[in-house]
Amino acid sequence: MGEEAPVADLRAALAADLGHTRRGPAGDEDCATLWARLRPAVAVLGVEEIDTLVAELGAAIPRIPSLDLSELRHLAARARELSEACRRLTERAED
Repeated sequence: MGEEAPVADLRAALAADLGHTRRGPAGDEDCATLWARLRPAVAVLGVEEIDTLVAELGAAIPRIPSLDLSELRHLAARARELSEACRRLTERAED
């Protein structure tokens, strides 16, 4: 989302992205639950950065409804950092 996105849209996007990271017939998984399930298979590739980001983002999920615009933007930036860290992990796994 762009910098000009309305607060409600940013809040909804973060809640969906972090709180419902994986959606499937067995139900939704938030980012922390999904990472806890996937982490053992990739731990040897160096996942400390992802661990830190997932812990921060997972802890923020319940607070999303009460965060102000500045906090939501910070959370969105951290979510983008997580996305990039996951991309780099995927590249390491493919090597």
